[in-house]
Amino acid sequence: MAVPVDALATIRDRVGEAAVILGTAGAVVSGLAGWGVSCAVFLVVSVVGEPFMPRRGDIVERLLRVGQLGSSVRVALRFSAVMALVLNQGDASTLASLVLIGYVLFALMAAVTGIAMHRVRYRRNLPVETRNIDTSSLLIPDPPSRLIRGKINENFFVPMLLVLVPACIASDTIWPTVTGGAIAFVLACLPLTLALLADRRTAGLLDNDAVLDVVRDFLAEHEPEVLLYFADSSPSIYQVNMWLSTIERLERRAMIVMRSRRALVKIGATSLPVLCVPSTVNLISLDFAAARAALYVGNNGPNLHLLRLPHLKSAFIGHGDSDKNASVNPYAKVYDELWTAGPAGRDRWRLADVGIDDADIVEVGRPQLHHLAMHDADGGPIPTLLYAPTWEGWNLTQEYGSVAFQGLALVRAVLDSPVPVRLIYKPHPLTGRRDPRVRDVHQQIIALIDADNHARGLTNRPTYEPPDIDALHAFADAAQRTRHSGEPGYQLSAIEAQTRTVAAQKAYLASLDPQAHLVAEGPGPDLFAYFGAADFLVTDISSVLSDFQVTDKPYAVCNTTTNTEKQFIENVPAAAAGIVIGPDGERLDEVIAVASRVAADTYVDARQHMRTYLLGDRRVPAQQRFADAVDALVARAGERAAKHSDPPGGPV
Repeated sequence: MAVPVDALATIRDRVGEAAVILGTAGAVVSGLAGWGVSCAVFLVVSVVGEPFMPRRGDIVERLLRVGQLGSSVRVALRFSAVMALVLNQGDASTLASLVLIGYVLFALMAAVTGIAMHRVRYRRNLPVETRNIDTSSLLIPDPPSRLIRGKINENFFVPMLLVLVPACIASDTIWPTVTGGAIAFVLACLPLTLALLADRRTAGLLDNDAVLDVVRDFLAEHEPEVLLYFADSSPSIYQVNMWLSTIERLERRAMIVMRSRRALVKIGATSLPVLCVPSTVNLISLDFAAARAALYVGNNGPNLHLLRLPHLKSAFIGHGDSDKNASVNPYAKVYDELWTAGPAGRDRWRLADVGIDDADIVEVGRPQLHHLAMHDADGGPIPTLLYAPTWEGWNLTQEYGSVAFQGLALVRAVLDSPVPVRLIYKPHPLTGRRDPRVRDVHQQIIALIDADNHARGLTNRPTYEPPDIDALHAFADAAQRTRHSGEPGYQLSAIEAQTRTVAAQKAYLASLDPQAHLVAEGPGPDLFAYFGAADFLVTDISSVLSDFQVTDKPYAVCNTTTNTEKQFIENVPAAAAGIVIGPDGERLDEVIAVASRVAADTYVDARQHMRTYLLGDRRVPAQQRFADAVDALVARAGERAAKHSDPPGGPV
């Protein structure tokens, strides 16, 4: 069986840490004891281990840094070990002086290289990063050589050994050390020269004003009418990605405005122009005068930086439609309109009584779900139950996840079903992040599924091969990605990327053994792909429940509260069209009976009504309803613009 990539990376990190720590310690001890060969061997081991040391975030690396044993200190310890060894040999003042001179030279060269590379990185960290915008006038140069992109000290490890090892082994003469030092000096000049050339090449090219001028010229020429605004961090980038194809289908000029560099790295393929403006000052300096509508996917404080523009009409479009209490955040009062999928969302706001006017709510359907039809698959020989629970939430008031409540009982019921039922377990990516108890149960569920597959000899699982839809991932830095993404035809559209992704996901699911249970974690098909593969869904209070309505397939909802089933349905109307699994596993037998096709599905008519209630009238395609809502919002902004003359940039 192949070793997982993550496991190999962990082994590599641990071996690197052991080599560095033990090698450095061994070199110091050997130097103090006067053991020349031993000192040389330990030096080589410690230096060879350095490139395999994990980057920031690893606990051992963090402890070394906190203990003032970072890379530079370790270099000093290695030279000190050799100095101690040389001085132990008696009259070796000349050799000791050479070693000391070598250390000073290497330290100075590393310092100059580091300063030059810091300046290069600072300049290439553009004040505004873009996608699909022509930045050729900036003359963005190629990134520095790979040789000098990593930790600066790594460039001097081999030259360092050319000085230290001869001094250890041939401490009775200076010539091996002199020869090695000369070669080392020449080698060390290479990264220094490359860094200085890179520093000179970027000087004066990527200044703040030049980049902002290019963006201003683009805004003046392109005149975007619709802005999709995202002010959250990279883990929440899915909130933008789910809307990309929908926004691309609009007949109006649209663009994405973001605030996080790390989030930009993870944005999906799109043909839309994208601006990433981390600085509030820079954002305020840009003129969005042509824009009329701003769409917000999340409730974040920095939303204010765009909401402040009076000529823009705002709409909160969210990133899912569910009965979670976060769906009725009072913050939403800052927007001109709140867009929801169907009547259920309107009722949700009314019942929450948080000051939202019913006239400001617009039903637009769920246009992101149009591609679910592409995932439709013929049922396999064994019915498939998809268990897609949510996570435990940031606090107890948002604890909707069923993993720690009904999770184990459900999985055991499926595995022990007298009529075979295939299980796909698709946990939320954040499962167990807040509550260790949930994490433990999650691991138990995975162990049960793996054990069942192993007992039946179903252990061979193909590897998911995602389509190559990101042409920018191979580039070294933000400046290079900005440059290349502006070249014509370089980026795939979200629509084309979606088509390729669906094809790859369907091929992967078709390659799986239809009898094997599946834990759908890590890289692999998205949730919508598993909707197509499933015959029955078990889920929690989340947008998964609302989105699944479009499949017209049966489902069950986990009640993790102390409420009765009737009370639960009153709070979670979507549960009325499915089986409600009680806190102690009540009605699990009914779930298995329907999922295994032993019992009839009695909720067909109820689901038809629920689909309309949750997702809106299906007679008008959701994409058209969304586009109509955008047009209406733009028209409202146009009416205001005809009455008022706002200063450029809006109020500060």
